[in-house]
Amino acid sequence: MDPLDPSHSLAHVLRSQHLTPDSQGADVVQVVKDISGLFASSATTPYLSLRARMQHFRREQLDVELSARRTLGRIRCMRKAIYILPIDLLVAAHWATRSLNVEASRRYMEYRGVPRSVYEPLARHILELLKGRELTAIDIRHALRTSLDVPAVLNFMCDQGLLIRTGLEHGSPDLNFCYALFSDYFPRVRLEPMGEREAAMHIVRQYLRSFGPATEEDIAWWSGLGEVSAHIALQHMRGEVIRVKIANHLGDFLMLQTEAEVCRRAPALPKPLVSLLPSHDPYLLGYKDRGRYIDA
Repeated sequence: MDPLDPSHSLAHVLRSQHLTPDSQGADVVQVVKDISGLFASSATTPYLSLRARMQHFRREQLDVELSARRTLGRIRCMRKAIYILPIDLLVAAHWATRSLNVEASRRYMEYRGVPRSVYEPLARHILELLKGRELTAIDIRHALRTSLDVPAVLNFMCDQGLLIRTGLEHGSPDLNFCYALFSDYFPRVRLEPMGEREAAMHIVRQYLRSFGPATEEDIAWWSGLGEVSAHIALQHMRGEVIRVKIANHLGDFLMLQTEAEVCRRAPALPKPLVSLLPSHDPYLLGYKDRGRYIDA
């Protein structure tokens, strides 16, 4: 293929991210999927990210999908950060990043003074305590009458898929999550074991829909899989992914084959566009090297 025009590439990504007037979304779940999830390691970022991508967005729209309809969930996944994801992507992201996150949270839990021998009986008590209800870390610690680092234990249990972070504590401006049993909160969702390679391919495929064209380094960084695992996933996607050039930019870029012609035909933006985005917006976190999209 001839090199892509940089203005067409930029316009294509902005439309994929619902950041142009003609691509504003109407459905919260679809927008969240299209942008590969909402970064949620901050209380306000998810709402502001959706506000930039949807006309007439109201805070309650996200709350309803998270708490009432439960079409979205919060898990720790890419780069060990908390994301809000649609259920199908949540399951894949869990298995793609599980081994990395579980090992990190286990080490942190032990560093905080909770060895495996102490964790196992404590976890059984927490599972029993949370049956049919949601509690904060403070509630759980008080109920168990323990001085141990309960948040570290809860992180480890969430990373294993035993618990899920539900809503934020009422009126709290910080990340004071409530916790529930995953099986209670998502009774129809089965975290059936998925091979890491298959799961990695799933999230890489969605990433390229949301952010392509991108480099292999971008994929490895965004996913948190690292260069080797990302490369292996891409090797198994050779029939789906093509390499392209972008005029005035060095190196190869990757796209889904189905997206390449769409990108080439994407009209350039008719006029300068301003998007008001929160820090850690998905668009800003999509690339290891942001120089192609954001002036230094």
